[in-house]
Amino acid sequence: MRYYKMMYNGQHNDVDNWINCIKPDIKNNDKYTLLESKPIINWQTPSFEIDKDDGKILTDLISNVYNWRIVSPKFINLMQDLIKDCVQYLDVEIKSQEINYYDCKIMHVTKSLEALDYEHSVYTYMGDNNEYLSITKAVLKKSKLDGSHIFRIKDDEIPVFVSSEFRKIVRENNLLGFSFSEVMVYEN
Repeated sequence: MRYYKMMYNGQHNDVDNWINCIKPDIKNNDKYTLLESKPIINWQTPSFEIDKDDGKILTDLISNVYNWRIVSPKFINLMQDLIKDCVQYLDVEIKSQEINYYDCKIMHVTKSLEALDYEHSVYTYMGDNNEYLSITKAVLKKSKLDGSHIFRIKDDEIPVFVSSEFRKIVRENNLLGFSFSEVMVYEN
């Protein structure tokens, strides 16, 4: 199976017509809590407003000031069976007068694997005490992959990786907002 780093597609030729969520009210939630794969227990529904000067097209991965993975109901329905054991959907309110954004959710990836191949990856440690790993080029260990279709890497949980099956569903259903960069899988 092939794997890809999943990202927001900010380079799409129609990106100027896509909506953007601004003016967040994240209640008492920590804006960094979604950077870890731990399940979230005490979530308070945050709200965003739609930038009226941006486009009017609802994407399936919705841009926002925190880079949280806000996804559409269409995405949730299509991916439910594939990723249900690897994600937690959290409530979010998107305020708009013109478009119905009900049932959008924040997709929190809770699956984390120790699958980074340090020997073949390119990375640096950052922070005052080198406590943060920043991966420039990820290479995954095949022996550590368990067939999950979406996951994070234990040592750097910011990027999200997906399977070729995940990518295929996105592409076949013309889901907007997604970009993928293939990562190598090393036979160890």
